Amino acid sequence: TALADPGSVRISNSLFDNAYMNLGLGTDTILFTTVVANHPYGAIVGGTSSLVAENNVFVTASGRAVDCATCTTVKNNIVFPQAVVGSGAGNVTADPQFTDPTSMNYHLKATSPALNTAMPSAGLTTDHDYEGVARPQGAAPDIGAFERAP
Repeated sequence: TALADPGSVRISNSLFDNAYMNLGLGTDTILFTTVVANHPYGAIVGGTSSLVAENNVFVTASGRAVDCATCTTVKNNIVFPQAVVGSGAGNVTADPQFTDPTSMNYHLKATSPALNTAMPSAGLTTDHDYEGVARPQGAAPDIGAFERAP
């Protein structure tokens, strides 16, 4: 499944499974979202967009996790298995350590590099996760759609 950019979008606290995002028509913001892609294009592809992507988990089975050479800000994301192509300061290329991805359980294990590492810019924060769990549960919010409760 593809999410094609209708213009300008803001996506937060969301989960996309077996999908990829093709953005590039407007001012787009993605934050605290988990995208698991099984597509040759990868998890997210950006064109000429003013894309801001912060504190997300982008995972792909093939292709690039993030291919966004012209994006504005793509930072503080967990990407796997490939590094970000394009603007990618502060991103971490690591297995996000989902609880059970084969069963589509994308909650984070206690050893995940996404725990307590979100650093939202001003105006790009959220006080809850995909399931309504309060953020943060630890020293800082977790990266991605799910906040791990102790």
